[in-house]
Parts: sequence; C-alpha cells; structure tokens
Amino acid sequence: MMKFTFFVICLLVSCNIHSKTPAIGSEPSTILYVDKHNPKYFSSIQQAIDASTHFKRVIILISAGEYNEKLFITRNNLSLVGQSQSNTRITFPELRNNWRKNHDSDWGAAVVNIDGSDINIVNLQINNHYGREHNTNEHQFAVRSFEKATRITLHQCNISSDGADTLSLWNKKMDYITIHIAHLLAQPIWCVLVVPR
Repeated sequence: MMKFTFFVICLLVSCNIHSKTPAIGSEPSTILYVDKHNPKYFSSIQQAIDASTHFKRVIILISAGEYNEKLFITRNNLSLVGQSQSNTRITFPELRNNWRKNHDSDWGAAVVNIDGSDINIVNLQINNHYGREHNTNEHQFAVRSFEKATRITLHQCNISSDGADTLSLWNKKMDYITIHIAHLLAQPIWCVLVVPR
C-alpha cells in the first residue's frame, strides 16, 4: 500500500509539473504575411491584425509598399515587422481636433493606435501627413498608446508627423518602452515624444 501511495503521489506531482504554462519562448509564434500584390496573403495590415486574435503570439511580416490605413491594436504579444524601414510605410492623414469632433476619445486619432501590451514595431515608416496637405502643425499623432498599453518596443522605425505629439505613449503605469528609432520627425520639434512620467 505504501508503494502504491508513493506511486500516486509521484504521478500527481509529475502531471502537475507537465501541465504548467510553458516557459517564455517555448511556444512558437504564428507568422502572418501582408503583401498587397500577392493574393495568397493579407492585403492590409489591419486585416492581418484582426485575423491574429486566435493566436497567442503573432509576428506579422509586411512586404515593401505604402499602406494607407490606420491600425488599431487591442491584442497583446504582437510584432509588426516591415521588410525595410526605407520601403515599408504606414501612412494616413489625421488631425486630432478633426477626429475629436465626432469621437469621445483619442482612440483612432493616430495612424497606429495601441491598447495592448508586448508590442514590437520593427523596420517601418509611420507617417501622419495631415499637416502637409492642410498647412497646419496642430496635434497629429503618428503612434498613440492607451490605458492597457505597456512594454512597447520600436526598433529601426522612421516616425513622422507634421504636428505635435508625433510619438505619444501614454499609460498610467507603463512597465517599459524600448525605443531605437532611426528618425523621429515632427513640427514643432519641441513636442515630438510624450511618455508617462
């Protein structure tokens, strides 16, 4: 009886050990592809983001080209990786004041709107070009984060707008932000980066 009890205890301990969450990095990421010129892949970045909700960790590889769209990121564990920062561009013209006329919050006022954590943005140009089209330098977010956003990494990106708060990463308690930006351009230059205190 003693041997049986010992065997059952060992079995339960063994099952418990193997049923725990896998170590970080031990689960593979799902890779999705965006290419406007290849019908096998998603034609827009937002389509790929929307399709990624069923997967735990996702890397979206974006082929070269200009993507005239806004992005809404509400999931965690997402990487957007452009083919090259010199030829993969996300662009959209949006003035914050115009957006707020019909909306209660800034959600959607940026080219890239982030309300998720563990977000990596790599090898991309992100541009809000409203000012050039309408001769103004008022608030024009290129990247804006929100309440749930934390642990955001920007690596080898060109981020620009024609107005204040180009890169605006807000959150009440952001764990960390990693920024390795190739170029951050905005007018007026004194208000290009807003991060939590």
